[in-house]
Amino acid sequence: MTRRTVRTLPLHVILVVVGAVMVVPLLYAILSGFKSTDELSRNPFGLPDRWLTGNYTDILRSGDFWRLLGNSTLIAVATTVLVVAVSALAAFSFARFAFRGGSCCSPCSRWG
Repeated sequence: MTRRTVRTLPLHVILVVVGAVMVVPLLYAILSGFKSTDELSRNPFGLPDRWLTGNYTDILRSGDFWRLLGNSTLIAVATTVLVVAVSALAAFSFARFAFRGGSCCSPCSRWG
């Protein structure tokens, strides 16, 4: 092993663990969607015996799903537009005006 590999190995291990923590619940939820309620209570972690696509087609056919998806999309778009507008105003003031403490605030705002 080279010196660089030894130095970056802990970072890669942490990234793999964090990635697994994010992906495993998502895969569990998707695979559980193909099971019946009875099979989910009998075998919660295994693969489905019979793959039921009806669970997903029923949701896509229901009007509630599309209404809820539309509401979530509306809120996400409105929040994004509002945050971009407020951030643009803040960026303008940081760029144009000199104020006491500006040298301290500017780097903090770039960090997020």
